[in-house]
Amino acid sequence: MRQHARNRRRTRRSAGTIAATVLSAGLVLGGLAPALAVPSVAPATSLDTAAAASAPQAIAPLAAPASIPSTGAAVTVNLRALRAAAGTQTTTSATAGIPLELRNETTVDNGATYGSTVVATCTTDADGDCSFVLSNVPTSNGQRYWVVPTAAAGPDAFLSQYLVTGDNTDSTSNANRFAATPYAFRTPVINRSQTPYQVPTTGLNDMPTNSRVGNPTLPLSRTVSTSNRWAHYGTEIIPTIDNPRFAPTCTPGLKVALIVDTSTSMTYNSNEGLNGARTASKAFAAAFADKGVSLGIFQFGSNAATVMIPTVVTSANLSSINSTINGISVSGTQYTNWDRGIEQVAGADYDIAVMLTDGNPTRYRSGSGNGSWTDLRGVEEAILSANLVKAQGTQMITFGVGDYLNPNTPYNLASVTGPVQWTENGGIPIGQTDFAIPTSWNVVATELGNLASSLTCEATVQIRKQERAGNGTLTDAAGWTFTPTKTGSGTMTPVGAQTTVTGGYLPQPWRIAFTNTTQTANVSITETTKPGWSVESVTCTKNGAPISGIPNAATFSLTGLKTGDAVVCTVVNGQAATVQANKTWVVKDSAGTTVGTYYQRGNAADPAVPAGLSATPKLGTTPSPKWGTPYTGFTIGQQLAVGETASIDAQLLPGCVLTSQQLTAGNSLSTDLPFNLKTGDYTATLVGGTNTFEITNTVTCTQTLDLVKVVAAPGTAATSAWLLEAQAPLGGLAGPKGNYSASAPVTASVSADKAYTLKESGGPDTYIPASNGWQCVLTGTTTAVAVTNAKVTVPLGQKVTCTVTNTTAKLTLLKQTADGSGLVPADFTLTSTPAPGFTLAALQTAGATTASAANTFEVRPAHTYTLAETNESGTIAYRNLGLQKLKPGTDPAVDANWENVGSADVQVAAGEQATYRFVNDKVPAVVLPLTGGTASDAFLLLGGAIVSAVVAVAAWRSARRMKRGTG
Repeated sequence: MRQHARNRRRTRRSAGTIAATVLSAGLVLGGLAPALAVPSVAPATSLDTAAAASAPQAIAPLAAPASIPSTGAAVTVNLRALRAAAGTQTTTSATAGIPLELRNETTVDNGATYGSTVVATCTTDADGDCSFVLSNVPTSNGQRYWVVPTAAAGPDAFLSQYLVTGDNTDSTSNANRFAATPYAFRTPVINRSQTPYQVPTTGLNDMPTNSRVGNPTLPLSRTVSTSNRWAHYGTEIIPTIDNPRFAPTCTPGLKVALIVDTSTSMTYNSNEGLNGARTASKAFAAAFADKGVSLGIFQFGSNAATVMIPTVVTSANLSSINSTINGISVSGTQYTNWDRGIEQVAGADYDIAVMLTDGNPTRYRSGSGNGSWTDLRGVEEAILSANLVKAQGTQMITFGVGDYLNPNTPYNLASVTGPVQWTENGGIPIGQTDFAIPTSWNVVATELGNLASSLTCEATVQIRKQERAGNGTLTDAAGWTFTPTKTGSGTMTPVGAQTTVTGGYLPQPWRIAFTNTTQTANVSITETTKPGWSVESVTCTKNGAPISGIPNAATFSLTGLKTGDAVVCTVVNGQAATVQANKTWVVKDSAGTTVGTYYQRGNAADPAVPAGLSATPKLGTTPSPKWGTPYTGFTIGQQLAVGETASIDAQLLPGCVLTSQQLTAGNSLSTDLPFNLKTGDYTATLVGGTNTFEITNTVTCTQTLDLVKVVAAPGTAATSAWLLEAQAPLGGLAGPKGNYSASAPVTASVSADKAYTLKESGGPDTYIPASNGWQCVLTGTTTAVAVTNAKVTVPLGQKVTCTVTNTTAKLTLLKQTADGSGLVPADFTLTSTPAPGFTLAALQTAGATTASAANTFEVRPAHTYTLAETNESGTIAYRNLGLQKLKPGTDPAVDANWENVGSADVQVAAGEQATYRFVNDKVPAVVLPLTGGTASDAFLLLGGAIVSAVVAVAAWRSARRMKRGTG
């Protein structure tokens, strides 16, 4: 049954299968020790014995082509795809139809290399021979040419244009660093000859020793050559035969070889390469469990050895196989011998051979080569061994992971296994490629599992998870969970959800095992979403070809999966774009000093914005957005109009003006800031995560304080007689100061919310401030502004008017004489003498019965004035009947309206007018008793004289007091 299945597989192999005359008795295959134990890496004795037989064999120059002109010459090359047995030359049809060019020689960097001029072309025949014919060649002092491969391939093979050679030292300063070396050969000096010149020659005498190698535009081609880069395989050029492709089968009997590099470099970085290869190998083996697959494991360093003979992998022996894989180790100093590692699987009828390596070959055959240097020969020998394996119908795939294998110069791996390179983003399944240079051993493990599934009766579904960060960077992401739901045929493993690991892939693909090739299955996959992320894109490939119709959603479906299908879906999630606008108000006074900064950013601890300042953000089409509030539903890269509408209430803040409206910050902004929003909205490109925009408005507020002086009735003093002042607190703008008048008001711009001390000075002492002191209101309104301890605070942006009222009192002095007394009011002088304590003048007026400007005076309210009168007429006969006060609001001409007062010390209340009068009549004559005689006459005469004298003295004293200001 197994042999029958194998025969059927053979019919499905690539059309590149080569009918070869392979290996006579001189070629011996070694290293197939039938044991699971890991042997030491020692030279295989059977191959050492065969070394001479497998060494390059010299061949005689070909017969001169009949068409060589007598004046010309010919250059002959021979391609060899397989090693020859001793004394013979083995060729196959794989060497036929490969085109070559003969180019001119030129000089680059003081070294010889080939130029761009094609002198002649040729195509190899069935024996791999090719001749360039030159028609006109000098007999001496000829010139050199170069035999150069073309990019075109033959029907069964191709010739590499470059191979990588050089020193393992990975340093840009190392002149011998690995470089892409042209797989081209220099001819000897060509002179006229009827005998063809053979190229390449056996030695390196014809090769340059100081020439830049490779295409200068290629990476790693900036180093200077030495001739041992071109150390090569005898006189033959080695092509690469086509790699067969194995078709998936549901029939047990698949036979797979795994070849593991155990050179010393695999132990670098704490066994990074060795541990990676072990993990990948175990993943490969696990994927074959219970599917009737035989797995053989081999290793190579300086030489090669068998790790495990072909063994059918089952669940029961998988643990033992894993132990064997864990036992793969490096013993002593080991170099890299691709040649022997590959050759040991030849002749064992493997369907697939997979090689894992971390570097270029530095040894070949039984340990030839210097170990630290890669030359053409080391690669050519590996090509020959790989050609042997492929010629037997075995597909080869190589994974190269390491600092010395550059994905931009993959020529060595391509020349050994084939030209189709697997890339992580290329979409071609690994089973349909020839080699891969992945970024890590984790990727190798994943792809080996995919390969295993593609070779058996399975379809695979793998997820690659990527995150696009807020700055647009795309990275592979671990920690995302996907859950599959299968319908249709087949059995899916593993069961249930899986979570991506480092590198972005699932630990293993979901495998759907079928029992025949006609079965199909459907799989629906759901991603477990994470807060703050949204699905940006979902792209899937099946066997390298894009699958159309996959939605960019957290749930997507794959339909019609069948045997051999390898599906890879890349799910990209971007950080959901959140948008938030924050507001800053900067309030300045008229001097440009910042007096307050206020925020609206969703922080409850921020102080409230002054009433009258209002603004609303604009965030695209978001309805009624608010400051400090995050809004979702935006996408990365979305264009968003950012702006605001702002206003100032003219009633609440009449003195404030919006002087600046700017976008001052934004984590997703690329233009220079600030951006003037008065010219229009800003268009922002959103990034993932929170896009926070800060809009800053600058408001200049002028606070005005007006001081007003009012002189209340009955006062008549000018308001300018007083100096008004609002004294500024520390750090405040200077307050208003000056003498008030309607044409020159006392006003100034002041600082907001600072207490100014209100003061007044000057003015007559006959005035006092009103009892209610300073009264302040919002200018133009009746809204009171508090005055505390003579201090007033002007609110932000407001105008305040503060008024102080001064008042006086009026005093009118009148004189009333009795009828028939012979006295008149003018005979008397009336005085009002103020008590000490103020600069107040004594008041004096001539007596009169009616009030006039002459006898009405402004007096200090509530201050004591002493009233007095004197007789200026010289009349000695009068008497003071009393001092009277007019009842308020009555007619002074009516005696009944007067009331007597008991003291000459009077006070007038503020704002009042008081009228006082002195009342006098004539002193009555003295009546003497009628006693007769001279006595009565003498009394009358003497008494009258005495009375007159007394009155005269009194009048003189009164006049003296008036002159001294005393009463």
